[in-house]
Amino acid sequence: MNDSRRVQTTIAWLGFAATALSAAAQEAAPDAPEEDDSAIEEVVVTGYRTSLMSSIQSKRSADSIVEVITAEDIGGLPDFSIADSLSRVAGITTTRSGGQASDIQIRGLGDEFVFATMKGREQVSPHLRRTIEFNQYPSELINRVTINKTPKASLIEGGVAGTVDLDVVNPLDNREDRKIATSVRRTFNDRAGEVYGADEGGYRLTLSWQEKLFEDTVGLSLGYSRLSQPSATVQYHGDTPGRARDVYPATEAEIYVPQTIQFYQIGGLEVRDAYLGSLQLQPVDALTIQADVFYTEFSTDTTRDGVSLQGSASYAIANPRLVEGNYAVGGLFYNGTNIFVVSGDTSDDDDVLSSGLNIEYAAGRWSVALDASHSSASGNQADGYHYANVYRRCTEEDPVCTRTGYTRNNGQVHWQSDGLRLPNVAFGVRMDDFNTLRMTQYGKYPRLSEDEVSAVKFDMEFDLASPVIPVVRFGARQSQRDYAYGRQVFQYGPGSGYIHDIDMPITEETGDVVCWGGDYSHFPCFISFDAEAILRQAVEQNLVLQCDPQAVYHCDEDQLGPDGRPLPRSTETIARWGLNNRSAWSVRQRGDVGEDVMAYYLEADIETEVMGRTLSGNIGVRVVDSEQSSVAIYDVFGDPALNAEPICDGDGRCRDNFAFVTFTEQYQDVFPSLNLNYMLSEDVYLRFGAAKVMSRPPINRLSSDQPVDGGGGNFIDDSTASEGYVTFNFSNTNSTSLRPFEAEQVDLSFERYFGDTGLFAIALYHKDIKSFIQDLTIPEFDFRANGFVIPETYEAVVLDPETGGAVITPVEVRDGAYTFAINNKEGGYIRGVEFSWTQMLDAWLPEALNGFGFNASIAFVDSEITINNPFSQSPSPTFPYPGLADQSGNLTVFFERGGFEARLGTNYQSAKVSSFGVAFAKDTVFAEETKIDAQISYAFDNGLEILLQAYNLTDEPNRSYWGEEYLTGYVQNFGREVYLGVDYSF
Repeated sequence: MNDSRRVQTTIAWLGFAATALSAAAQEAAPDAPEEDDSAIEEVVVTGYRTSLMSSIQSKRSADSIVEVITAEDIGGLPDFSIADSLSRVAGITTTRSGGQASDIQIRGLGDEFVFATMKGREQVSPHLRRTIEFNQYPSELINRVTINKTPKASLIEGGVAGTVDLDVVNPLDNREDRKIATSVRRTFNDRAGEVYGADEGGYRLTLSWQEKLFEDTVGLSLGYSRLSQPSATVQYHGDTPGRARDVYPATEAEIYVPQTIQFYQIGGLEVRDAYLGSLQLQPVDALTIQADVFYTEFSTDTTRDGVSLQGSASYAIANPRLVEGNYAVGGLFYNGTNIFVVSGDTSDDDDVLSSGLNIEYAAGRWSVALDASHSSASGNQADGYHYANVYRRCTEEDPVCTRTGYTRNNGQVHWQSDGLRLPNVAFGVRMDDFNTLRMTQYGKYPRLSEDEVSAVKFDMEFDLASPVIPVVRFGARQSQRDYAYGRQVFQYGPGSGYIHDIDMPITEETGDVVCWGGDYSHFPCFISFDAEAILRQAVEQNLVLQCDPQAVYHCDEDQLGPDGRPLPRSTETIARWGLNNRSAWSVRQRGDVGEDVMAYYLEADIETEVMGRTLSGNIGVRVVDSEQSSVAIYDVFGDPALNAEPICDGDGRCRDNFAFVTFTEQYQDVFPSLNLNYMLSEDVYLRFGAAKVMSRPPINRLSSDQPVDGGGGNFIDDSTASEGYVTFNFSNTNSTSLRPFEAEQVDLSFERYFGDTGLFAIALYHKDIKSFIQDLTIPEFDFRANGFVIPETYEAVVLDPETGGAVITPVEVRDGAYTFAINNKEGGYIRGVEFSWTQMLDAWLPEALNGFGFNASIAFVDSEITINNPFSQSPSPTFPYPGLADQSGNLTVFFERGGFEARLGTNYQSAKVSSFGVAFAKDTVFAEETKIDAQISYAFDNGLEILLQAYNLTDEPNRSYWGEEYLTGYVQNFGREVYLGVDYSF
């Protein structure tokens, strides 16, 4: 069926549905009285039921297709963050991070296509991307959320999936002259008792003050919210499969096994402090001035402790249990296994600031507005990974022995996977014995980011008093965004590649034995060790040195003291080149991106009659000029003609074979839009939207340097040096030349209102994707023929076949892989349908049952766009487009009467692809999940309310897999969370 036939069929079907549903509703419920704008303003929102009523009225009065979440007062929404509130909206799914909803997806498109604003102002994120982290925004301080599913010319461009606008209270809009509110919650997590480093209890606190002064000409609003709660996660991780090196019994088939198997307990404390301030001045009716500031600090003080079997594909595996003939889901690993205990630092410190000043003036038929805004964010992720191995005393038969007289004792590992359930694993060595466990690597690899945007926007509106085009508006917006990203590093230990470092003992003073509980109790006990304390011991014993005179990389003069002995090396985490550029990535993995945007728009309201019915809406166009630039460090092999210059690290050590390179890209886009609203009757609306939309690339991908996982830039792969050659490779998946993701979309929505007591809606949409970003790789690329400057030979470290010692020798440089990102012009469609129904049941049930109601939605999404599976040999070579859950839905049943309120809600989403992790993140398929929440409360007449809330009642696990469910990715649980508290306002 072609597109025109689809549209005709859809409109006919919607018309039939409208007639049938209208008739049924009129029989079931009495007609609602006529309402005007003043009635909408008088809606009083004090609970879930009345919040839904206000949302319905806001949706009804909108001039485009939107979803709205409202609350009258600060603290009116009881969710952990605004992401939890958004998860109940039709067509929106969420990704859980640490058990809480953090990222959202709209209509099958991932979080990178969701644009977020606060009071219409662009927001930035502390973590390498454009989309904000919604768990940074406490629901207690947000007054209203509008999800624009169809764009308008007056909205800032950037949301192919949709634009989410967070709004805070305007003080002069309050009904009362003064409103003071406070809330206190005590929290409990039932999984925290099973997680090392996590406390079971926490709390939430909110304070707010709203005041109108000087005869309602001055309004002031202040708010503060604090969250302190346990972070508790238990996790199993199986990595993408790799080809097994050796299989017994021998087979000609290629056998694939997980490259890594890990078991972690992630525990600690999450603290979020958020501050809000608004000052509103209205000295005369024609002039309004408002200043707003929102600031939040979010810190997680957490550790990752557990056991890892790394590099499984390089081991031998005996008696593998195979699925599909090639994929091992069980067996015995032996011969060279690398088992180690992990004690990692996963702490994260973020802050986000949003501020703005808005001035509006109206004179006759003209009104003008000037808005200046600034948003900034910074993030500091510790990214610490410290490893300990099991050792035994050396004997004469051992070929390798450490300087301390020990050799590794890894033993065998029996592993049996169970799809999306937890596996069975047995280790041949103990990891909870202080006599045999020694720290072999201390590593900290912080990720630092800063992002800020400043903007000025001018809007003008003119009342034409025309019967068809009553109002026109036009405006311009200029913004400047600056993004910076950097890495730091400090490493100690032979496992870090510093061969002159020694392994350190772990004692009862520097470690604790940790076991597992609940469903994870069959996993082996291990020792969580204090890596910081052990490093201090190494420093006190003068073991942390700059070099080793006996190593192949001899000491430089400035690394030796007057006595000729190596000097101590700094333990500060900084960007450093390292021995033989071993840590050069920490200098080169930097992102410096600038983005200047100038946008203009023209928009006209539509108000007329067609066939005796009101037709309203808007039509407009937005023109956007963009310039993006970045600065990167490239290896030019010391060629002065390519601007090679000394570049120094944090230690003051310089390298002269690199150069700073600047890239710039300019382009213009034009985005037309149309929104029409046709009143089939007083309570029945048919809405139509058509527009061209875009989403800019993630901000970190505009940096033409190495991606954050270390796999980019130009680099030499010396893994084949022993064979007499190395390969030159180049990765450019981050590029300043990347253009936005673009689409043309059509939306159709049918809405049947039951006065102010309910709403039934059906929404259909079709997005024709014109361009999206895709990574491609060309193996054995001819770099020299394409203008790349690469050396003929490379000085590599190889083992001398006669002495067995390490020597430096020149080897041939051959062509390797060229990986790059492009704007794929093939595109494809994303389309779907959403059903939603909100209903207060007072008129549908006997009077004795008054107070019941429900809010339900279900959404279906389909797309022809796919991405490559990161595991190229998978039986599933492609994945659906990230973020696309083909089915999602939620149902909330509530009862509210006489101050008592009870609510039970469930949220479902089918399997979807999403990226997991920060370091070496990969796209994986997350299995379907259903989360259930509940709340009961009682409100007294004096402003006091007592409530009990429970989130994730079934402790729904978060599970993922690599294309097929038997290829396990992650299985993790976050626990049930219970909140008991009181609210008081006066």
